Amino acid sequence: MSDIVNAYASIRERRDAISRLIREETKPRTVFTITTPALAPNTSANLFISDAYSSYGILSAQTNSAAWVSVYIDDNSMRRDAYRSINLDPVSNAGVVLEFITNAADNIPISPIINGYTTTGETLIPVRVTNTGNSNISIELTFTLLKI
Repeated sequence: MSDIVNAYASIRERRDAISRLIREETKPRTVFTITTPALAPNTSANLFISDAYSSYGILSAQTNSAAWVSVYIDDNSMRRDAYRSINLDPVSNAGVVLEFITNAADNIPISPIINGYTTTGETLIPVRVTNTGNSNISIELTFTLLKI
């Protein structure tokens, strides 16, 4: 009987150790903030969310000012999309994961969650930000991401 009790205790200890490792290794939701240099009205900056995930879900996005924001699957997609006008939707397979336009500072909950990825498997997520306001400003973007 004591062998059964010892085996059960050993299994429980291993299960608890694995559960602790999983909790320590996974960060279910992480907040990433990026900031542009000062942008004149109607000018853009190409930025990267660094040390993020190669596959992710976007839970929310926040800006501190009026902005047009586009998130891409890779740097090439961001470059190819550079000359698209704000009033045109991206073409199919353009590599745009998420795009939104705000008229002022805003916090945007994303529902349902939008899944994204980087084509290279890197942990850099390309983001283009255009100042849609009327004055020079550094635009701060905050994304809440879920690692997939």
